[in-house]
Amino acid sequence: MAEDNLLCLLRRGWVATTEGRHGQRVYPNLAARMELTSIDQMWVADNTYIPPEEEFPFLAAAVDAFSRRVLGWSLDLGWMRVW
Repeated sequence: MAEDNLLCLLRRGWVATTEGRHGQRVYPNLAARMELTSIDQMWVADNTYIPPEEEFPFLAAAVDAFSRRVLGWSLDLGWMRVW
């Protein structure tokens, strides 16, 4: 991020997006216990939408967890429009 002169903007607050109170089995987060020692041991991915005025562009990215280097990304306009 420093090489590309990018800044990390922090948002305030937290919104829960999952319901944790259910009767289903909860599997442990195995990735949280990993000790990464080099690149290509674990990749993580995320997708989000960027809130614009008219369309919903979706951004998906895959990142190496050790180096935090972006392995690939895709930006696409969703089929939905704000009316």
